[in-house]
This record gives sequence, C-alpha cells and structure tokens, in this order.
Amino acid sequence: MNFGDDEEMNDDSQDVLNEVAPAKPRGPPPNIGKKPVPKKKAPVDDDEGMNDADPPKKAPPARLAGKTAAAASTGPVKAAKAEDIQEEDIGSGMSKDQAIEKVSEFYDASTVAKFEEAKWQDKVEGFNEMKQAIESLQPDKTIVEATCKFVKSKMKDFKESNLNLMKETANVFLCMTQHCEDIPKRAVACFTPFLCEKIGDIKISGPIKEALLNASESCTAKFISI
Repeated sequence: MNFGDDEEMNDDSQDVLNEVAPAKPRGPPPNIGKKPVPKKKAPVDDDEGMNDADPPKKAPPARLAGKTAAAASTGPVKAAKAEDIQEEDIGSGMSKDQAIEKVSEFYDASTVAKFEEAKWQDKVEGFNEMKQAIESLQPDKTIVEATCKFVKSKMKDFKESNLNLMKETANVFLCMTQHCEDIPKRAVACFTPFLCEKIGDIKISGPIKEALLNASESCTAKFISI
C-alpha cells in the first residue's frame, strides 16, 4: 500500500467525523436575567391634552327647548295639604225623633215594631222587610235620611256587637244606594262612623265598599273620600 493512499484515506475519515460530530451547544442570549429598560414617553403637548377632554354637551332640540323652559318657569307642583281639604257643612238635618216619625209613616207598623224586639232574629226580619219596601217604593232623599238615622238609633249608635245585625245594617244601606235615585249627604254622614269602622272587616266589607261606590254617584267621590 502506498503512503500517499493512506494519507488520502485519513483526510477523508477526518471529514466524515467532522460531519458526524454534533455541533457545539449555543450559549444563552446575552439579555437573559436582565430587566428591560423602560422607554421614555414622549411629552404630550398641552393642545393635544385639551383635545382628549370630554366633548361639550349638546343642547336639546329646538322643539323641546320651549317645553323645558316652560317647565323650569312653573317650578315644582305643590301637593295638596290636609288643611287645604275642608269638610263641607251639610247641617244637622232632622232629629232622631223626627226620623222615627217619618219612618213610622213610610214603613209598615209591623216592620218598625220588630226593631223594638229583644231577639236579634226579629230585628233581622225587620231589616228584610225594610229592604223589600225600599226596593219596591224607592223612597226619596228625605226618607233615606230618616231611615239611616232610624237604623243608627236602633243599632245603639252603631255600637251593636251582633255580627248578623251589623251585616244587615250594611245591607240596608247598600239597598238604598242601589234602588234610590238620590242619596243625600246627610245620610252618608250619618253612616260614616259605622262605615269607617267596619270597612276593614272582611265579613262585611264587601257591601260597604259597593255602597260607598254607589253613593259617590250622588254625593260625589270627593265627599265620600273626605
């Protein structure tokens, strides 16, 4: 073997080893572990800062400007005070004795007599007969007022504790508001203590509310509310 061939083989082997050998590992980047230096902000011009402010508010349309000015000129609306609502002077009307006299003339004597009985059942019968007479005869406002004052006197000025009689008291008033054309204000005023006290009682509130609604057509809703 010639020495020249050996040298060529050695050179070729060295080239192969250089190709096969792994490359040297790279070192870490030079900036690893160092904090980045913050960049300085460019100064903001005063004119530019003013441009970033909120834009001015737009004025209301012309068609609404007049209404807004009118509302501002009138000022707040004053609510009605208790002293502004005054009770109407309706007078005392007929006395209890006068009412009993007129009731005795208008209704049957047997009907009026049942209100003098001691048993509540007899008084309930008197109420039923009275309602029948009201439905058929449709008394005028004078008899309506007399009837209310008569019932008030016979129910111990509405201090009667019997539930059945209290129901009939409300029902007879409802009957008058349903069948009589005119319910005088004195009649409503006469029943006011009873109506105000018992309107919250679920057992008799139904006819009371309906009677007040009917009476408002004659006496006006304002009078009923007062």
